[in-house]
Order: sequence, then structure tokens, then C-alpha cells
Amino acid sequence: MATMEELFSSAGIPWVELTPRQQFQAYATQQFRPGPSPAREAFWGMQSPLMQQYYLAQPSLTDYGSFSDYMTQLGGTGYQRPTASQLGNQAQRAAAIAGLTPGQFAEYVDPRAGYAGPAISAYDRSLIEDLTPAEQLMYRQTYGTGQEAAQNQLALANLLALQRTQGGMYGGQYGAAVTRALGELSQQFQARDPNANFLDWYLERTGGTGAGGFTQQV
Repeated sequence: MATMEELFSSAGIPWVELTPRQQFQAYATQQFRPGPSPAREAFWGMQSPLMQQYYLAQPSLTDYGSFSDYMTQLGGTGYQRPTASQLGNQAQRAAAIAGLTPGQFAEYVDPRAGYAGPAISAYDRSLIEDLTPAEQLMYRQTYGTGQEAAQNQLALANLLALQRTQGGMYGGQYGAAVTRALGELSQQFQARDPNANFLDWYLERTGGTGAGGFTQQV
């Protein structure tokens, strides 16, 4: 089973220990001058949704590109932002691969005779069967095994909840209320089961997409 370092090495890319959040900070420093700036404040206010969109897109970027590469693509001609439905589909796949036990994941990427652990459900298998090796590793680390997995599960659920069904994102007081309510719900959820997958739980209760604002469905 490959590691992230091996994945990058096989593609001939140096493995750089620079977290995406550090990349975001470096990008912001390069783009905005020191001092008060409405544009910089607005950019920092979009950190969470931008980071989640980057995490979902990174496996398909050339050479698993940096956050700066993603922002260049985002501003390029011909680029189409994912719809709420597309984001929901990506989130379902990420939640499925992140929710596998270590044994299930090992068996999925490297099947072996005599495996006696719990089988992967047919539904989860249908979600992850088309994931590339890069998506398998990156989504699993970001939303399953990494140190910030729980934070990223909440942040991605929040990104989905802020999607307007007709396009765009909720903001202002309503957007802040959605974010606050989801944060409180996540705290209660984690208190009951610290190891549970909040993103998967949220998707199950919002019809698989999570879009359209925070509702009583949750």
C-alpha cells in the first residue's frame, strides 16, 4: 500500500512537508500587502471553503499541485466551478474512503487471500471504486486519518450546507448562523462518539448532497 511520499515519488515530484494551510498563508502573503485591506480580509474569510475545494480538487491537479496552482486554475479561462451536486458527490466519495477501517482500506487497495475482517458495503464500494490512487490516499488522509480529519469533515459539511441550490453560497447572517449551528451539532456528535465520521453522518441526513442550507433534516 503506497504512502503519500511514495505517491509523489512515483510521479517524480519532490515530497515537500508544507501543509495546505501553510500554502494558503504563503499565497495570501504574496497576493496582499501588509496593512488593512478589505480584499485581504475577504480572502481570509473564504479560507475554509477554498481549502475544502482545494482538497477535493488536488488529486486531479497536474503533479498534485499546490494551493497556488489551484488558485491559478480557479482564475483561468474555461474553468467551471463544481456545482452543489458535484460537490456533494465528491464529498460522498471522500466520506466513504475515509470511513473504512484500516483493515478494510488495506484489503481494498491490496486484496489478499484469507482476509477475515468486515466487508466493505456494496454502497461504499460503489462510491469508491472509481477513485484514483491519489484520491484514495489524499481523501483518506484529509477526512479520515490526518490530524485535522474531524475539522475537515466539519468544514466540508459546512461548505455543502452553504451551497445555494441555484448556485453560489449563502453568506451574511444566514451563512454565519448555518456555520454556527453545524459547529454546535458537530461538538455534540463528537462528544457522543469521538471516532465517528461527522461528514458521513451529515450526508446521510441531507439526501447525499448537504446543499441548500441547514435544515431540520439533520
